[in-house]
Order: sequence, then C-alpha cells, then structure tokens
Amino acid sequence: MRLLIGSLGVLIILAVAAPAPSFGLSIVPGTYKLEWKIPEPQEPETGMLFTYLQPMSSTQAGRYEGLSSAKCLSGTAGPLIVIIDESKGTGNGYDTAYFAPAALTDPKSDLKQAGSVTLKVDPSGTGYDPDLKEPLAVSFPIGPAGSRIVQKAAISPVFRIYLPDKEGKRTGFANLWVRGGWYGKIKTDEGELEIGTLDRNWNGRYDDRIMPKSSSPYLVPGDAIRIRKAGGPDSTLSLGKAVGYGGKLYSVKVSETGDALQIQPYEGDTAELRIDSRDSRGKPVPCAWASVGGPSGTFLLDNTNEITVPPGKYWCWRVFLVPKQEGPEKDRFGVAITSNDSRAVARNQTAVFKYGGPIKVEIQPGSDVVRMKHGEEKSISLAITVGGNEIGGVSGNREPKIEIRDTKGKVLKTDKGAFG
Repeated sequence: MRLLIGSLGVLIILAVAAPAPSFGLSIVPGTYKLEWKIPEPQEPETGMLFTYLQPMSSTQAGRYEGLSSAKCLSGTAGPLIVIIDESKGTGNGYDTAYFAPAALTDPKSDLKQAGSVTLKVDPSGTGYDPDLKEPLAVSFPIGPAGSRIVQKAAISPVFRIYLPDKEGKRTGFANLWVRGGWYGKIKTDEGELEIGTLDRNWNGRYDDRIMPKSSSPYLVPGDAIRIRKAGGPDSTLSLGKAVGYGGKLYSVKVSETGDALQIQPYEGDTAELRIDSRDSRGKPVPCAWASVGGPSGTFLLDNTNEITVPPGKYWCWRVFLVPKQEGPEKDRFGVAITSNDSRAVARNQTAVFKYGGPIKVEIQPGSDVVRMKHGEEKSISLAITVGGNEIGGVSGNREPKIEIRDTKGKVLKTDKGAFG
C-alpha cells in the first residue's frame, strides 16, 4: 500500500502571544551568607543521586565495620556510598541498604553511624522498596579535601533499588532523592528573593563553572544558583563567566562549600544573540522563549528575541513558539523546536539564530513509500519539522491527522498520530 499523510488538522502559524517582559528587577550587589537546612516534606527535593551497583571488593568492604555479608553490592552516588547488604550473610537475600560518606577520613567507618534502611522486595521481584515512612537522616560531606565539612541531609522515603540479575544481563542501580542544601535571601530593588546554591555535579564543591565538551553542543555540567520569586517558577542559573537574571548580567562567585556567594554587576565584554523567528508565511514573530548556552554561560530568552551575553560560542538548544489564539493558556497550541545550531559572536557584534517557517511531515524520512503485505502490521514513524528543525513536542490538545490511502488514492483509514 502507498501511505499518504493528510493535513495536520490545525493551521500552524508560528506567532507568539508575548506579554511584556518582567525585566527591570535588579539584584543588590554584595556578599550573602546562606544556612544549611533540610526542606520540609511539602517542598521540592534538593536533587537526585544515581549510581550503578556492582559487587563490592574485599578491600573496600574491609573499610566498613558492621557488614554481614561478603557479597555486598555498592556504588558511589555523589558524596555518598550506597551499600546493599543482607543480614543473614548468605548472599542470597539482600535486605539492608546503608548510606555513608564516600570519602572516608578514618581508616575504618562504623556503619552503625551511617543511615540504614530495611528493604522489602517489590511485587515484580526485580527491585526493592524502602521500609521507610519518614526521610532517612544521613551524614553528607561537603567541600574539597582539606576543608571538608559534614552536614545532616535526608534521603526521601520514595527511592528505588534494582539488583543485577545472576546472568549479568541486567545492571543493578540505586536512584534516590536527597533533601538538604544551602538557603538564604538576596536583596533586590523590589524586595528580597529566596536563593540557594546547587552542587549539580555532586563532587562536594559548589563553585564549578560549566565547561565545553570538545566541539559538541553539550557542556560538562557545573554548579548553579536557584532563585525563587514569589508567584513565579524557580530560576536555575548555571555558573559561568556571567549569570543572566531579569535582563541583566552579573558576576557570581560561590564559596567552595556553598555557604556564601558574592554578586556583582558583570563588567566584561559583551555581545548580542538574536532569535529571528518566522511564521509559516515568513513573517517575523516574537518567540516565547529560547535556551542558549556555551562555555561562558547558559541563558534564557524569555519573551524577547534578543539577549546580551559575553562573547564566545553558543548553541541554541530549544525554542518555543506559540500561535496567537484565544482560550485558556494551558490549552493553547505551541511548538517546541529542538536545535543544535551554534554561532560564534565577537565583542560588540550580533549573532543570529533563525527558526520557524513551513511545517513539513514525512514518513520514515528518505522514503515516501512503505511496502506491506496483506494482513501485516507495521509501525510507521512520522518526522515533523518546522523550517527544517525537528519538533521536540507541542503544548495544548493537538494531534496530527493521518490518512492512509491505497495506490489509487482511496482512503483506507483515518487516524491520529503524535508530535515529537
């Protein structure tokens, strides 16, 4: 059969309903001290830790007092080591998890001082659930060797532990949420805002800047600050040569242990990045937002087509365009465009990223014919692009309309597909 794609079922015009940007807020320069706290259960977790689980070597096991089995599993999750033990010591019934500092300052670590929890097998038999109703207190080491401090953190009751199978086909892992971090307030010309520092790469330091990863559009993650404005979403800002907030650039320095930060206006060289976004007829329209970044920093264009950045190379990862339409905002159709375009911009110069244009739909790109035998079932992928860029998703309740026709053009079936 010959399969033809019908219309999308909606007229997609890449226009944007753009409210006035909330720029103008200015952070008061200064040094701000933060306090360590464990968020309340109703507040968001600080971050997620993940580790693969492997058989624990006898040398490593010898550093921990209190283990029952010689066949423990372990993995390093940021500053913690996760040890899966079993109380009967046979290696056949894992039932205990320990969470201890990964970097030992003493030759021996008494696991009686570590956070521990009893495990129960989940219904599938492939993993374990914690027998835990409240967050589990753990010792959380912070800072580089020589200036390390230990704070109390908590592991959320909901986490997952999967064990490797005996055939070696399935890798075991632990996935847990940590609660505990540095919190404080900064002053602005519109009042105080809540702020926190984030050790996003979980190396115990809070002052790492993002780094380039060869010539790819991906960066080695650094650390960040998180600003919370009442009535608005959190802003997570990566540490780089500059940090952008409220349409302004700042130099932000965070202490190694994350308990203090210094904020000053950015006074280095600058350049401009601009998003040239067009509707399906080629007419200029504003973009709702776009995320760009490079070794000098990561930045968000929020209801604006132009942003000031330090000179350097930048990638544009994602652009979101919303057609102008009536009705509740949550139901409005919008297009997220995925991109790995890059531009280098020099001091006092402007680099332009171009997005938008005609919508194009293809069946299995490279071929417009799918051959099938009578009675055969086959999955068919749709590639939907905007001006040559892939659609990464849509908002609102919209689906492409699909028509399947035979070689004579007769409609055999009408159905709905999916974006992305």
